Amino acid sequence: MKVLTYLRNTSLLIRILSIGGLLIVVSSIGVQAILTNKPSISPSASDSNPSDQDKFRPAKPLRIPAADLALQPEKDDPVTKSASFYYSIQTPVVNPVQDPIPAVIPTLLPVGRYRNLVFTDIDAQRDIVFKSTYLTKASADEFDQYTLEDDLDSPTNLKLNIYQPANDNLTKRPLIILAYGGGWTYGDRNQREDEAIDFAKMGYVAMTMDYTMVPPNLASNPPSDDQLLFYGPLVTKGVDDIYDAYKYIYDNSDEYGVDQTRIGIGGWSVGGLMITALTNVNMTATPFGIRAALPASSIFPTEVGSGYGGWRTFDSNYNPKNLFVSFADDDAQNGPYSPETDCATLDALGHTCSSILAPGNFHEIFFNLPPLRDPAIDFFATNVAGY
Repeated sequence: MKVLTYLRNTSLLIRILSIGGLLIVVSSIGVQAILTNKPSISPSASDSNPSDQDKFRPAKPLRIPAADLALQPEKDDPVTKSASFYYSIQTPVVNPVQDPIPAVIPTLLPVGRYRNLVFTDIDAQRDIVFKSTYLTKASADEFDQYTLEDDLDSPTNLKLNIYQPANDNLTKRPLIILAYGGGWTYGDRNQREDEAIDFAKMGYVAMTMDYTMVPPNLASNPPSDDQLLFYGPLVTKGVDDIYDAYKYIYDNSDEYGVDQTRIGIGGWSVGGLMITALTNVNMTATPFGIRAALPASSIFPTEVGSGYGGWRTFDSNYNPKNLFVSFADDDAQNGPYSPETDCATLDALGHTCSSILAPGNFHEIFFNLPPLRDPAIDFFATNVAGY
């Protein structure tokens, strides 16, 4: 199901894609192009000139030849294989913003941690209530224009799941937050559990969460794409929900063994739209500690910055990297679509943004499967874990 939403008022035109799922975007050649453009940065160089770290960013989106988009076979043993980009870590890359990450890899880390599945078992804590709120309801006027609001007669709890590597000897691990897609019509925190488990097996703490959805009676037949008073509140409420889930685990970081200074967030379709708004727009308090945002299969409405509180200030205390990934002819986005335009807007604001554009019309695929797996793992390992 697809909903490409145009939100209009007298000064604002906001495009919102609301689709379930995410996309696959990279072949082995495409991933090599990303890493080829990423320099090794010594602590002293990055401290004196933080912009050096941004030089890995392609000036234009990486465009992958269709012939190179074939799925790669699974690794026989992802723990020990070093082929492709499941390689043993050689030289760590230091992120100079926020609290600098140590330049020396501790000897207690398993070889390839944050890039390989180095843990066999994980510990999962599911169905944790992080917010009490209400279901939504909608009313329509004689022109079938819908208004969305809370249904005060239908209280509900939003829940989250947390996944950790079992028998880990580290007490502070980087965190990956995953937001599902589904056009606000289907999906919940369990939609991408397999991805969260794989990130936990790589050595991260991973979290998935619920957020506000369309009214249950409209899930199978949502309003038309141009209704600001319906979709606007869904964006606002959803971003607020994702922030509250982030704040829950941030405030309880000691309990879950999370390093508050090393957080990454990913989302697909409307999940990608909302995590991009969270990291780049003043819709909530600043989500400190987030170092990287990876929206997939998601058109980001750059006009949202002026319509929803203005753009966040990126500085030495808060400076996450953005990586937009998309298929050029994704039917759900009414392709062709290039993330380059949206990225250029963020870059002009000083919000670092790179992009990958692949041929095809795919939409719902996964961060832990090829061909998106390799660039996603590298993006988070480099910018969040720091290795």
